Amino acid sequence: MNENSFYQLNSHAGIHSDMTKNIEGLLFSLLIVSTASLQIQCTSPTHSYYISQNGNDSNPGTKAKPFKTLQKINSLKLNPGDKIYLKGDDFFQGTLSLTINGGSDKAVLITSYENENGNAVIDGGNKDAIILRGKYFQLKDINVKGSGRKAGNTTNGITLSEASDAVVEDIKTEGFQKSGIELNSCKNVSVKNVYSANNGFCGIYITGSTDKRSKNILVKDCTAENNAGDPT
Repeated sequence: MNENSFYQLNSHAGIHSDMTKNIEGLLFSLLIVSTASLQIQCTSPTHSYYISQNGNDSNPGTKAKPFKTLQKINSLKLNPGDKIYLKGDDFFQGTLSLTINGGSDKAVLITSYENENGNAVIDGGNKDAIILRGKYFQLKDINVKGSGRKAGNTTNGITLSEASDAVVEDIKTEGFQKSGIELNSCKNVSVKNVYSANNGFCGIYITGSTDKRSKNILVKDCTAENNAGDPT
């Protein structure tokens, strides 16, 4: 091999090395972009949904154009961090029944809005007013009522079933044959400032099965009165 051939060989080798570095850099950049894009796609946007007696279930559920019924809320697929606002001092018939999967830093909120004259009221009639399952949610500033422990109601006012990492606070529950609030097989739940009266079995009932016991339950600043017993 002459000197010129040796120089040409090393020159070609150097070009190949630079191209390899450039390709590796490009692949690394693409990987970073792809990872960032994947993270953006995996982060679901949060929504606020409003419901009012004067709303319409064909509306988009905004504050200006709210939904009307609990059935519409029940049909929603909630994302972590979503919020449900019930118009203060309005009455809503039926049962709010949701399975919630919030996040540790994005709890789902269910509450009243514009409630200076009173909280929203869910009238369960002869059935439950609220049934919640899942994790990481907060229920607050809501009143629930049933038709009365001897007047046709046969259920709890609010039931949390196998729920975890939840807060229930500033609630009034009355007129149910069973309990004002029942926590069944729940864990890491706080119940605060609840007024439970004129129900049947008891005001606040914490229960569970042998293999799914309720645990780490905090009950604080609550009042239960005139829960005269289940008449059945």
